[in-house]
Amino acid sequence: DWTRDARYLLFNAGPYGGPHGHEDKLNIELYAFGQSFIVDPGTYTYNRADPFRTYFVSSASHNLIMVDGKSQVRRWKKENLNPQPAVGNYATWISQADFDYVAATYNDGYGCFGFRPPKDAVVEEVIHTRHILFVKPDYWVMIDELQAGSSHNYQLLFHTPPEVNAAAGPENRIILKTSPDGPSLYLIPAAPKKATVTWMVGSEDPIQGWYAAPNYNLKFPATAVIYSWENSASTVITTLLYPCPAGQTAESVTIEPLPVSGGQGLAFVVTTGRGKDYLMLSQDDNLKQFGPYQSRGTVAGVRTDNNGKILSQFDSESAKSRLRASK
Repeated sequence: DWTRDARYLLFNAGPYGGPHGHEDKLNIELYAFGQSFIVDPGTYTYNRADPFRTYFVSSASHNLIMVDGKSQVRRWKKENLNPQPAVGNYATWISQADFDYVAATYNDGYGCFGFRPPKDAVVEEVIHTRHILFVKPDYWVMIDELQAGSSHNYQLLFHTPPEVNAAAGPENRIILKTSPDGPSLYLIPAAPKKATVTWMVGSEDPIQGWYAAPNYNLKFPATAVIYSWENSASTVITTLLYPCPAGQTAESVTIEPLPVSGGQGLAFVVTTGRGKDYLMLSQDDNLKQFGPYQSRGTVAGVRTDNNGKILSQFDSESAKSRLRASK
């Protein structure tokens, strides 16, 4: 909605727009309960001799996946040097009363970003698809699906405005908030033991953790949260983005992967103080089992209370005919 307590997430899935474009495809921004938690740090300067110009344009200053510490490099793709008006769809988008689902793919390579074509080899083999499921109005599940034929190091970045601070929680979760009694955003990984997490604020070597004010040529230290995975080939990185209003916490909230049988898909169970949400993203048209439920839908979800009673359910195909508990 449009109230102060609204929750929204902005997702950039469009084509490269030309010389003013940043290396930020699949970038997100997130606002909840009156506070921006995850932001695009801005522009800062147009002086290409300033190393901060490179930082603010590159993927390092956006909420993305970097590969082996390298940025997206759409700027130097031949077809992007003279971009044309876009045609067709660049994302999957499904919006219903109980959920929104969006997904898009980046496959233009990763390299050492600069304002000249990269001299080092560009990593072409990694394909990044980002799926985001908004279980309205409570939380988002962000799934970063990385396809690669060989091992790489992946870094997942989240940038905050200067007033937001980071605190470490159990199982590699990070809590973002401005004050002890203010609203918060929990970053909760679905496979916490596979990743390491740290954050940087106002670092100059390497340049990381900065926010550019709306006014030109001003920048301020800000938190950049970095989740890292080493020596991984194709992998799936899932993060629960769980906002809380002032006075509430999500200390008991968890997300765990669920096996999917009968076809291809990704499924998770999100546990809160109210009960469990069973969620699935399908990758084919088969009837699939996830937890105690079945569905053919591209997106499906079931919310239960602490006693297992179904409170609500949704399905991108037909909630009544396609989604059911298995016997």
